[in-house]
Amino acid sequence: MKVVSSIFPHEVLQPYQDYQNRLNEYEKAYIEEVEKQFPLSIETKNELQVFQQILALRNEDIAPILAKYKPSLNIFKNIFYSNFLHYRIRGIDTFIVGGIIGAIVSFIVVTMVRPPYISRSCPVKKEYIVNDRMSVGEEILLTQDTNADKQAGVKAFTNGDCQTAIQKFESYRTANPTDPEALIYLNNAKAIRRGDPLKIAVSVPIGTNQGVAKEMLRGVAQAQDEVNFNGGINGKLLKVAIANDNNDPSEAVQIAKRVGEDTNILAVVGHNSSNASLSAAPVYQQYGLVMMTPTSYAPNLSNVGNYIFRTAPSSLSKIN
Repeated sequence: MKVVSSIFPHEVLQPYQDYQNRLNEYEKAYIEEVEKQFPLSIETKNELQVFQQILALRNEDIAPILAKYKPSLNIFKNIFYSNFLHYRIRGIDTFIVGGIIGAIVSFIVVTMVRPPYISRSCPVKKEYIVNDRMSVGEEILLTQDTNADKQAGVKAFTNGDCQTAIQKFESYRTANPTDPEALIYLNNAKAIRRGDPLKIAVSVPIGTNQGVAKEMLRGVAQAQDEVNFNGGINGKLLKVAIANDNNDPSEAVQIAKRVGEDTNILAVVGHNSSNASLSAAPVYQQYGLVMMTPTSYAPNLSNVGNYIFRTAPSSLSKIN
């Protein structure tokens, strides 16, 4: 800095120094809150957002700070690979399920510390937007799999009536037990009613390959159901946001940006195709958000960054 100061006058360096001081102030405040609890509560996030505005910092200014203090990826990697290998030997039917349980759920396990609180309703939130290709229960994305009960469950969920939503989804599942979307929505309603759920996302090609989309959703639904049936993770139930990317690279990027901007989402399962995964991966890396694709074989995927994982081997891998 002495060399730089000798070249540039103080008034030139002052804006840069002020900016660094503001970043340091935010980082100090963020560290203090993370050390108290992780993930951060909604109240704490709101307070930090206000502090960010006071400091006149943009989201892109603080993004490196948020990524820097993510939970240890080394822990994630160790748990991921041990669980993945355990499930992989059981064959292709459990390949996706094993990757999801081993990677996503285990990653969340090592990060959760706060106890839950209890709520009686499903609060209507800003995330409940119809026709936006994402849903936690306010929209039927698998439109070919529905009836009056499922439609009533979605309506009740959107209106904030968790109890009715649960009853309607359960009634629907007696007639359609293999619909993974309904099981995810059912568990989401229970998780929100319980209060303070953990949230992950899954992005699948519903519009272009519904068969593959359903299989991926079944893996996620099974993992969520098992976790929640056993009491959740440190008392917190799991909520899943479903996204439809149509295996389209541009749509996958849009989904990735939305997921990355949602600070409540801890990890994402997806995408299905290699083109979609390769396009979305840099976005997740930028946000410091773990992405785990169970089906992409693209060899370049491993070079995107340390937040990007897959369960399938590279297409360049040799078969012994």
